[in-house]
Amino acid sequence: MSTGTFLSEKDFADFEKKVTEAANASLTANKAVGDIPGLTGKAASDQKVIETLTNGISPEKANAMLATDIVRDETAVRKTMTSAGVTKIPQNVFDGLVSMQNQLGDVTYAYIGGEKIDLTAFYKVGDWDGAASLIAADERDRPRRQREAAMIVGNDYGPEVDETVLIDRGLADTTELIAKGKLNVQTGDPATNQQLLAASTNYFGQTGKILPVQDFALGSLASDNELETLVKQSVGPWPY
Repeated sequence: MSTGTFLSEKDFADFEKKVTEAANASLTANKAVGDIPGLTGKAASDQKVIETLTNGISPEKANAMLATDIVRDETAVRKTMTSAGVTKIPQNVFDGLVSMQNQLGDVTYAYIGGEKIDLTAFYKVGDWDGAASLIAADERDRPRRQREAAMIVGNDYGPEVDETVLIDRGLADTTELIAKGKLNVQTGDPATNQQLLAASTNYFGQTGKILPVQDFALGSLASDNELETLVKQSVGPWPY
């Protein structure tokens, strides 16, 4: 057998390089499309993400998403109660804690004076008023905590809210937070392009107008529904 039938070290290196390039290309291709330059967080290539960003979220879709979240939150609260040895809990108390769980993701403590105050000791003995007093003093979105405390103590769910009014309020609040650079007020992180585009498309879908605080390019993208094309244009050429 002649030596010409053997691959050199360089041949192997080139082959491995091609294999790596092909694997990377395949991985990106399996995502359908690549990330849009400048976007952060979860890849915008997921088709469901694209649909959400380009089409916005309808009230019906928002309600369905909320229902899914509530099921998860109810499960989490039941788990917390079980861990605390609680076997019975009034419906209004449960509902108030589910609301708290939905926003904060943990009902085992209240955050007061920069410290975590354990609430499970109150749950164990059924001292719902004591727990509510600490929840009302929680420094994280105190107005909402106070509403939850009122629900727990007095079975007060507050007035009925018209869905249209609620949507308008949410759009106005989001617009204000974007303008102030405080959309992610809980984390302090700047708004990502995904969030800005989602806000633009939702605002356009609900009002037929471009979001006031957005630039023309992003507003046009939201109204023209061109995100998927933009995403696909950011990909390639593929190495083979």
